[in-house]
Amino acid sequence: PYDRRPAPGHRAHAAARVRVELAEERAKALSAMAARHRLTLNTVVQGAWALLLARHAGESDVCFGATTSGRPAELPGMESTVGNFLNTLPVRVRPAEEGETLTDWLGRLQEEQAQARGFEHLALREIREVSELPPGAELFDSLVVFENYPDNEASAALHGLRISEVTAVDTTSYALDLTAYTDGDRLALDLSYDPALFDAGRIGHLARHLSVLLDGMPARTGMPPAALPSLTGEQERELLAPGGWSGAPLPYPREACLHELIAAQARRTPGAEAVASGADTLTYAELEERANRLAQHLTAHGVGPGAVVAICLERGVELAVAVLAVLKAGGAYVPLDATHPADRLAYVLSDSGAALVVTRDALAARLPGGEVPVLSLDAEADRIAARPAWMPETGVTPRDLAYVIYTSGSTG
Repeated sequence: PYDRRPAPGHRAHAAARVRVELAEERAKALSAMAARHRLTLNTVVQGAWALLLARHAGESDVCFGATTSGRPAELPGMESTVGNFLNTLPVRVRPAEEGETLTDWLGRLQEEQAQARGFEHLALREIREVSELPPGAELFDSLVVFENYPDNEASAALHGLRISEVTAVDTTSYALDLTAYTDGDRLALDLSYDPALFDAGRIGHLARHLSVLLDGMPARTGMPPAALPSLTGEQERELLAPGGWSGAPLPYPREACLHELIAAQARRTPGAEAVASGADTLTYAELEERANRLAQHLTAHGVGPGAVVAICLERGVELAVAVLAVLKAGGAYVPLDATHPADRLAYVLSDSGAALVVTRDALAARLPGGEVPVLSLDAEADRIAARPAWMPETGVTPRDLAYVIYTSGSTG
C-alpha cells in the first residue's frame, strides 16, 4: 500500500522505523493461543501481516518474504558448523476457504511453511527463475523477520557473565519490513520503511492496525480471519461518536435532483476538479457548461421527463457529461455496452422504449439498425457547442424516472 510508487530504477532502502509493543497480558494471551493450537508465534505474526497487506492493498492473495536460519536441525553437525546460512523465502498467503476458522487458516499457513523449509537451501534467484511471474516482476516487496531470542542474561549468569547495552542496526533493500522480537512474555514489532515511498503517518497507522489484528486473535479463534477487527477502541469510538465520521444524521434535500446538487457544487467550487479519467479532467465549471449545452440539444430533440435516452459511449469524461446532460434535460438514461451482441442491444433499446441514442461515430456502426434515432457527438459537435450554456427548464422532479439498468440476477 504505497503512498508513492517506486520510480523506475529506484532502489528501496528501509531507513526509517516505527515500533509498537504489545502489552504483556496481550502478548501472553497470544502466546497461549498459539501453544493451545500447536502454532508457532512466527506463524501467527505472518498471518497478521498477510491480513494487514490484504486489507490495505486491496488484494486477497498476497506474497511477502520471510527469513529462515538455513540451519535445519536434521542436518548432521549443523549445531557445530560456523557460518551464516540465513536465507529468504517467498511466503504466499491465500484467503481463507469457506468454513475455515482463524486457527484452521493459520494451521494451513504453518503446514505450507513447513513444506517450504525443504527448499530453504535454494537461493532466491533460483526460486525466481522457476516462478510463473513475468520478466521484471518481483517476488515480493515486503519482508518479515522473526527474532526469537532466548533469555540470554540468565544463560550468561550461569557462567559468571553479564550482558548489557545490546544494540543492532539492520537495513534491507525492501520497501517495507516487519521485524518481530519475542523474549519471554514480550512481543515487539518494528516496521521499517523507505521514506521515499511511505509517509510516517501511514506506517504508524499500519503498525497500530497490526497490533489490533494480533490483539483480536485470542478471542476469535473459531471465527474466520475476516472477523478480526481493524480499529482500535479509540478509533471505533471516534467513528461511532455523534458528530464523528458516521456522526448524527444530516438533512438531505429531498426535493432536489442530482443534477441540481451538482450545479450547486459548481457554483461553490467552479475551479475544483469534478471528473478525471486518465489524463483527461474537467472542473465543475467545465462539466456544467458542457453538460448544459448537451442538455439544451437533447431538449431540442424532444427529451424531457419520462423520456429514456440510451448512452453508448466508452468510459471517460464524455460519458459523465452525457449522463449529467440527460438528467439536466429531464430524461432517464440507459447505458449500452457496444461490445454486447447486436440482438442484446436491440432488446434493450426496444424494451426500454428509448427515444434517442447518444454515441460517437466510431461506435454507431456497432449499434443495431432500427427506428431509434442516433445522435452522434462527433457529427453534432458544432450544433451542441452553439447551444446556450445554462441548464434548461424542464419541470423534472425527484419522483421522475432517472435511469434504467439491465443487469444479471447475480448482481441483484
